[in-house]
Amino acid sequence: FIAAVCSPVFVQAKNRLKQLLRDNIVYADGYRPDELSAKMRSVPSDGLYYIEDDGDKQDKRTQHNILALEFAMYEHHMKVDPNFVSLWARCHTMWRYKGTYLKGVCDAMRQTGQATTA
Repeated sequence: FIAAVCSPVFVQAKNRLKQLLRDNIVYADGYRPDELSAKMRSVPSDGLYYIEDDGDKQDKRTQHNILALEFAMYEHHMKVDPNFVSLWARCHTMWRYKGTYLKGVCDAMRQTGQATTA
């Protein structure tokens, strides 16, 4: 439910972020692998660095300071309402999970597929 409510806000924030990036920065979201490969082949490689981070391992190593930076970027650079950012921050503090055979409590953990990955 929370992801369904929050996703449209983060889609707008992501669009604002893309507008803020310089032309020489490729935000790969939305590219198919073949399109991204073609894009990277078209860029001259003299003295350039390529950085890739798909977030696959971030889920387990997210800490409060990383989340605080993310929330500050949403608020100050992507112009997301501070009250909304505060609500979203609460979702990352001592959240509970429950499955058929296990349950628990986690803190400061990012979840693949959450609203910010929309």
